[in-house]
Amino acid sequence: MVLRSVAMILAVFAARVAAAESWSFDWHCQSTSTGDCGPTGASGTEGPFASSGACEVAQANVLLRLNGPGNAGTTSGCRDAESGATSSGPSGSSGTPARLDRWFLGMTGGRGYAASYAGGTDAQAAKQLGGQLELVLGRPTIGLSIFAGLERDDGTAPPTVMTSSMWMLDFGVGIVISPVALRTKAVELRPELGLYGIELERLGCDRCDVDGPLGTQMPAEPSSAFGGRIRAGVSAYFDRTHEHGLALDALIQLVHLGDGSDPLASAVLTPPRVMFRLSYVSRRLD
Repeated sequence: MVLRSVAMILAVFAARVAAAESWSFDWHCQSTSTGDCGPTGASGTEGPFASSGACEVAQANVLLRLNGPGNAGTTSGCRDAESGATSSGPSGSSGTPARLDRWFLGMTGGRGYAASYAGGTDAQAAKQLGGQLELVLGRPTIGLSIFAGLERDDGTAPPTVMTSSMWMLDFGVGIVISPVALRTKAVELRPELGLYGIELERLGCDRCDVDGPLGTQMPAEPSSAFGGRIRAGVSAYFDRTHEHGLALDALIQLVHLGDGSDPLASAVLTPPRVMFRLSYVSRRLD
């Protein structure tokens, strides 16, 4: 179900952003004898703009100019010539295509999984390393996030069993906020906080898939789980346009595989409480 939902979100996003955006709006101005719109008024069209956000910023500026001393003016809503979509103005929008604000391509790392086995023994893997891709749709201050990652864990095992490494797939969706930015000519820093619902799937571990307490009805170790994740970090944009940079994040895990209260469960696997991610980040500026 989660896989299908993520696939549907990505498909809708890809279809909407594939079309070129060409936003514009109309304006009209009337004047008194002291205004600059002329005795019969004046009208015009502003645009095209690359996005509805850029159009609405220009719309607000034009309204301020049109309603200056001796003038009274109005503007239409921003409209997209390609799709026919319109926005309601600077205070809001409707029918706006999904907007990819920024993306992260990063390396993840941390301590390995811990395991508690039914016989009362515990084991701890040394480390796990992997990669992750995250897309943030929306605006810099708040957006919808979609991510997927793949990690290799050293693996855990009961004392009498040979350890086998595990490959783990993690993916999910969440909300990311970044309400403030610290800017200089050389760098822009943006703290970020994200809250996600995630799914973990074990893709490979030969030892883990042998028959468990119920024979073929239950594998030796759990293979999937649902849970949560918190991301807290900072992005630093270094180049002249502040479009590209690096991001460092702590990923706080709120999930485990298996049920310790189930007497038939052979193991409970717990990922590291905190992982770290170092990413290349690129964003859209309009």
